[in-house]
Amino acid sequence: MLKAILFDLDHTLYDREASLQRMMPDFCDKVREYINDGVSFERFKELMIEAEHLHNYHTWKDRLEYMDSHGALKKYPDQEEYRYIFNSTMGPFCVNYDFTFKLLADIKDMGYKTGLVTNGFTEIQETKLKTLGLSGCFDTICICGMRGKQKPEPEPFLETAEALNMRPEECIYVGDNPRNDILGAKRVGMKTLWVATLGPWKYYEYPRPDYAVVNVGELGAILPVIAKDME
Repeated sequence: MLKAILFDLDHTLYDREASLQRMMPDFCDKVREYINDGVSFERFKELMIEAEHLHNYHTWKDRLEYMDSHGALKKYPDQEEYRYIFNSTMGPFCVNYDFTFKLLADIKDMGYKTGLVTNGFTEIQETKLKTLGLSGCFDTICICGMRGKQKPEPEPFLETAEALNMRPEECIYVGDNPRNDILGAKRVGMKTLWVATLGPWKYYEYPRPDYAVVNVGELGAILPVIAKDME
């Protein structure tokens, strides 16, 4: 029986595209030493967002190599430094979907417990939650940077279910990342709902999700079907 709904944060519960657009002026200022002379702000932004779309589920090295191959970089940044600058810059600029608060409130009104399981630097993810006003919207929050284990390792999923006093098979996990979210949750026995933020499923090296939506706002409409399937 379905008793709890657990969520990913990035690319799932907030509008990452709008957030990217808002953060770009600050981000470009912070990485200006790496930007090739003669590359305009608009061109750099275009290439960075292309790299984000093409390589979001790959490594930061892949993103940087894409940008370098298109002439965006004057010198190569350390990928962990670049990743930190990117994520820390985004925190204060995150933009909610217009349906996020209502969705979470409706789920609680239906009697389900809710949890958040997110990878990332603790202080950055806390900043995102504060910016979005989501800090108090869940029954439990697991920021994996606090715990020492990151998705798709089993511990974040299992600890979150335990915090809700639920068994994994009583939970569905909602996320966008084929490896971290879908594979990770399936490994511990949770049902999965994939949010197709970056296009149709093409990740055949991973198990397919049990359900799929274009954006998380569609969850409410299919929740009765999921609950029926899990009886």
